Amino acid sequence: MSIEELIDDFLTPYSEEEQFYKNYHLARQSPETFQQFLSQIDASVSSRFYIPEINSNVHKLFEETHIFSSLKNNILIEKHQRYTPPFRHAHDFFEMIYVWRGTGENTVEDNLVQMRNGDICILSPAIFHTLGVFDDSILINILIKKSTFNETFFPLLSNDNLLSVFFTKVLYTKQADNYVIFHTEGDLIVRELLSYLIRESLLTIHDSYSDLLRENLLTTVFGYLLRGHARDAELSGKRHTQTAHMANVLQFLQDHYKTATLETTARHFGYTASYLSRQIKAATGSSFSKFLGELRFKKACMLLSGSMLPIQEISEMAGFGSTEHFYRTFKRMSGETPASYRMRHHQ
Repeated sequence: MSIEELIDDFLTPYSEEEQFYKNYHLARQSPETFQQFLSQIDASVSSRFYIPEINSNVHKLFEETHIFSSLKNNILIEKHQRYTPPFRHAHDFFEMIYVWRGTGENTVEDNLVQMRNGDICILSPAIFHTLGVFDDSILINILIKKSTFNETFFPLLSNDNLLSVFFTKVLYTKQADNYVIFHTEGDLIVRELLSYLIRESLLTIHDSYSDLLRENLLTTVFGYLLRGHARDAELSGKRHTQTAHMANVLQFLQDHYKTATLETTARHFGYTASYLSRQIKAATGSSFSKFLGELRFKKACMLLSGSMLPIQEISEMAGFGSTEHFYRTFKRMSGETPASYRMRHHQ
């Protein structure tokens, strides 16, 4: 049996939730039938499932801390439950919707995006949308932490390309696009990569290699999307050339956070220091020094949680200069000492 057949066998059967929502959907076709259906719903069911006519209080903003069960998990994958009543919601992480089979209706803000077989839609955080599947179609939701996206995926996106601009605008600027959509039907490589990603997440017992495999598979998917589908991709909003230039500047700072100064960065790109300062402020909402300080802080957090290096060495590696300055800055930005942070977050 092929990997696609294995996944189909796993995803095709209706779950209890899907079967309930399918019956709900069919009952709604007739007012009389629907009222009878609602009256027969047990309290144990209405407490577990979202039923607009009974319990309209549904989460509208989903946060990383509630969705991701472990700080180590950067990626979560799940099947979208068919026939679920669409509800408008947003989340503070990236969502990547893949049409494994069939079609789906994805309304992003006020824009209806008709998705078909093989389509991949990447949604920005904090964007309200609804997703509807009312047949046997199968859609896969791939959830990606925004908080760790930088360290995990940004090296792939360091050039002036569609995904680099899209993610950079989300992570560092106030000009984010709502979504980007790729049409990959017929691309056997992307299909196979996503098949392995789905299998690794839904059909394999989690072990010490699972997170690494998922991250590398998704990074490879991004690479093939850029190679084969960037030209035909659809990006909401307008792509600003200036933002593409800023993606290069921000990536430069990512690579040289230890030693970069406003003057050396401006000289590298042929700008004046005052011009670059204004552009960074306009794009990110932060001054150059504040933005660079945040990069160094994030690097320090990553080293504290992922290594047992001495704090003095981490201070130097993160570009803080003196250990005393590092302690003061870290306490101001996090509300705790580096040692305390390490105790709570060390993997």
